[in-house]
Amino acid sequence: MIIAAKGGTLTDITVGDVLQLLDAEADTFAGPPRHVPVFYQLLHTLGLFDDHAPTRLRELRTPGQRTPDELIDRYQLSCQPVRDLLVDYLRERQPALDYNSLKDLSYYLGKRFWKDLELHHPGIESLRLPPEATSAWRQRLLSKPKPLPRIPGRRPPSPSRGSATASA
Repeated sequence: MIIAAKGGTLTDITVGDVLQLLDAEADTFAGPPRHVPVFYQLLHTLGLFDDHAPTRLRELRTPGQRTPDELIDRYQLSCQPVRDLLVDYLRERQPALDYNSLKDLSYYLGKRFWKDLELHHPGIESLRLPPEATSAWRQRLLSKPKPLPRIPGRRPPSPSRGSATASA
């Protein structure tokens, strides 16, 4: 694609060209590009980049840490006052937590707690939860999630090491 768009030969491809391809694919497709990192590493292994080029594409594209706003906004909460409260709470806790703990806390508060309540109790706009909403939420936390539907042509995920499904 790079050669077709810019001309030249394989040896003329630069790190910047690969980054432009990555940006174009990200703008065009819904998911992240899957083959560009392999393509980058192949070009690097062939010695087509200068000595200052990182070995892996990941080294060029690290997004950094997200702010409390960004961590909560991933879950697209409908209730703005609760969203703001969760962001304020994360900001308050941020100095005392490492980033992974802050990210986990945002997941549990934003997705597992409030987004779950919004999905199962549309229109909910207060932390003063009715008792039936509270008990239903607790029950959902305690129950095992339903398996994802099988998509034709796609392999099911392999069981992880040490899982109960693996035979001894």
